Amino acid sequence: MIYSVLLVIVVIIILAFYLAKKEGKPLSIELSKATLSIAAVFLGVFLAQYYSNLYNVERDKLHVIKLLEVSHLELSNFNMWLQAIPDNYSKAKHEIPGYEPKDLFKDNPIELPFIVKTTLNDTNIIRTMHPQSITSILAALENSKVMLLSFNNKDFSEENLKNSIEIAAHHLTTLTKYVRFETSYQLGEISEEELFDLHRSVIKNIETKPVGSLIKIK
Repeated sequence: MIYSVLLVIVVIIILAFYLAKKEGKPLSIELSKATLSIAAVFLGVFLAQYYSNLYNVERDKLHVIKLLEVSHLELSNFNMWLQAIPDNYSKAKHEIPGYEPKDLFKDNPIELPFIVKTTLNDTNIIRTMHPQSITSILAALENSKVMLLSFNNKDFSEENLKNSIEIAAHHLTTLTKYVRFETSYQLGEISEEELFDLHRSVIKNIETKPVGSLIKIK
């Protein structure tokens, strides 16, 4: 950067000296004219770069918001499907002799929707979020993954299937809320303090707090 500035200064001096000698005018006049001309060029380049950066930042922000909105929708639909499993199992049990809960997941392992996993594990997206949302979302995401993984790795009796589904649905509901809060915050629909209030309301209703404290932006 320093070498570039020095090179520009040298070019200005050489150009001004050449024009002054050629036109027989004072060096100071030509030096001023050359400086203004090059400064105008640099200003134009700077403004173009500035507005290009603004456009890219806004485009990236809209892209993140769209991914969060899609993730919220996918989480909501997935949660509804998950909560319907006990009823679906009851129907299948009466139609298929010897049908057990483990048969539900043997050929169709339960996992979070692909868009949810990729969005909430993308560091480029995570670092655009409010610190409070990052902490809450990652904790709820981990709780959800652990619970869903247990369905694929453990044998569930008919008695505890419904209770386990309710626990998993609880974690998914919490995650879905946190994603919605962050989306609203990025859209400017809620302030930072309102974001905190929403997180407090969720934390208050759960036994094990996934977030130890509220994190303000400095």
